[in-house]
Amino acid sequence: MEENELNLLLHKGVNIRIPYSETTPRRFWQFWKRRKPEHKIKHIEFQEPTLAILDRVSLEIVKLNIDEEQLNTKDKAVAIAQKIAYTQSKRMARIIAIFALGENLFLRQSNGTYKEDEAALKDLTNIVLNGVRPSQMEQLFVVLTSLSNIGSFLSSIRLMCATRTTRERIG
Repeated sequence: MEENELNLLLHKGVNIRIPYSETTPRRFWQFWKRRKPEHKIKHIEFQEPTLAILDRVSLEIVKLNIDEEQLNTKDKAVAIAQKIAYTQSKRMARIIAIFALGENLFLRQSNGTYKEDEAALKDLTNIVLNGVRPSQMEQLFVVLTSLSNIGSFLSSIRLMCATRTTRERIG
């Protein structure tokens, strides 16, 4: 039953809605008007990531750093926790944005190479950072971890290793 649910999750994906507000730029002839924020909703669809996206996400995950010894100290523990939450929340929002953009993160150049779309990544990171609550972020990471399907990937590597016919000789 769990495998069927995972397959359903992989095929359908996950859709979320993130509310955010955006201030429209003022035209030069409207300099006396106050700018009002527009409330918008960003619809994000997460699909099973490709290997390139998993590789890019693991680059960001390596940069996550939480010093457990500092958190266990009794003096200024709340201030240290707030500092860690502030610095690492940006990285977590960036990871979510990479998952959400998927293959649209990479732009093909004229010489055949690929470049990251930094503007789209930055915009989506800011939307996620300002629109997702910490409890929602935790739930989203649980879903993204299962959507990454790392277990099937490792099973396929094990299968290839077990069935290969050429082995290195020792000695």
